[in-house]
Amino acid sequence: MAWPLRATKQLTHDDYTVAWICALPHEKAAARNMLDELHKSPPQPEHDKNIYTFGSICGHNVVIVCQGDAGTTVAATVATRMDGTFRRLRFGLLVGIAGGVPEKEDIRLGDVVISKRDGFSGGVVAHDHGKVTSEGLQSTPFLNGVPEVLRNAFNELSSRLMDEDCKIPIYIAEATARNPRFQHFHHPSLQDNLFKINYTHEGQGDGNCENCKKDSEHLVARTPRLTSSPVVHFGTIASGNHVIKDSTERAKIAAAHHGILAIEMEAAGLMNVFGCATIRGICDYADSHKNDDWQNYAAATAAACAKEVIGIIPVTSLASK
Repeated sequence: MAWPLRATKQLTHDDYTVAWICALPHEKAAARNMLDELHKSPPQPEHDKNIYTFGSICGHNVVIVCQGDAGTTVAATVATRMDGTFRRLRFGLLVGIAGGVPEKEDIRLGDVVISKRDGFSGGVVAHDHGKVTSEGLQSTPFLNGVPEVLRNAFNELSSRLMDEDCKIPIYIAEATARNPRFQHFHHPSLQDNLFKINYTHEGQGDGNCENCKKDSEHLVARTPRLTSSPVVHFGTIASGNHVIKDSTERAKIAAAHHGILAIEMEAAGLMNVFGCATIRGICDYADSHKNDDWQNYAAATAAACAKEVIGIIPVTSLASK
C-alpha cells in the first residue's frame, strides 16, 4: 500500500482495544509507519484534548497518541483522558526510546527492552519515588503489573526468539519500502561506543564524541555480535521525572533495583491508570555522552517490536468483551 496511507473507514471509540502511547514526535512517526491500515477519526468528546491516530495492526484496532512532552505526570494525564474515551481498551503499550543500563546485561544501542515482571516488581519501578534513609533512596513504587494477555505474549515472543530471529528488521524494511522517508529511521552509520564509568564527555554542546578518547583505557571492551539485528531483552525498566546523563547515577539506579535494563520518563505515570507495559528502544547509555544520533533508529526498533508483540496476540482474544 502506497504512502501516505489513506483512511479507509471510520469506527467507533468502542472498537479500539489497543492503546499505543508515545512521548515524542519521532516516536509517533515510527508508530504510524507500523500501521497496516489507517482509519478516519471518529467524533471526539470535548473533554478529551488528546490528538489520536487510528488504524489497525495485524488485525487489531489500535489508537496511537503522542503525549507531547516527557514525564510521568503528563503521561498519567494523557492516559486518564484516553481511558475515559476508549471504554474497551484491553491494554496499553508505551513505546519509545530509553537509556540503556549495561551493568547487568549486554545492552547495545538499537536493542529493545520489554518490561517484564520478576519476583521484585511488575516490570516497571519508579526510581525517584520513595523515602530517603541513611542508606540512600529507598524506592516505594507501588506500581501495577503487566496485564496477563501481554505477559503471555512476551513469554511467547521470548520462546520464539530462542530459535528464530525477531521481525524488527522485516517491519522496518516494509515501512521503508512503503515510505522512502522512513530511511531516516534506519541504523545510523555511527560507532556504538560504551564509555567506562567516570569517564565524562569531553567537549560542551557539540552533540557528539569527536573529542572523547576511544581507546581501551576509556571504552568498555565488548565482543562483536555475529548479527546486526537488534536484540530483544526482557527485564525491569526504571522510570522517573528526570533525564539521567551520568553513568555513576545510572549505576546507582541499577544497584538499587533488581534487573534494571533501561531508564525512561513515562511508564511510572501509566501503570496505575490502565494495564500496560513499556517497550523501549535503546538510544544512549544514560551517561554524559548521551546525544540524539540514535533516537530515530531506537524509536523504529521499539515500534517494530511492538508490532511483533501485537501480532502474537490472537484477534479474537482482543475482540471479546
